[in-house]
Amino acid sequence: MIAYIISVAFQIVGAIALLLNCFGFSREKQLFKKEYFGDGLLAFHEDKPLDKSRSIDVLKGIRKSRLSLVFIILGYIIGVFGNIDNSNKLLTVLFIVLATVLFLVLLQAIAWLFAFISYKIVYEGKTDV
Repeated sequence: MIAYIISVAFQIVGAIALLLNCFGFSREKQLFKKEYFGDGLLAFHEDKPLDKSRSIDVLKGIRKSRLSLVFIILGYIIGVFGNIDNSNKLLTVLFIVLATVLFLVLLQAIAWLFAFISYKIVYEGKTDV
């Protein structure tokens, strides 16, 4: 049952994060992303000052999209090993909701950490993050 709960929670987290990232991306962020990052991280313009917090937000969105796909794939893989048996369905749904919230927070933290590290490495040239 634990594998089933984790599987469903991962799939829900991945889907929610992708939806939020697609619909939550304002026009301003899209223009900022295009202006500073172009087609990739290294398409950075030296003559424009780079806003650290905005850069980290954009990088976080990129990382969150990639991690969302990983969560969905892991959910499907783990789902092969899980079954619900004759468990209390209401209790199972409660555990799925709790696991989903936990994994959403974890996804946000991991995405922010990866974005911060990417910013430090690419734009500040620091490798001892």
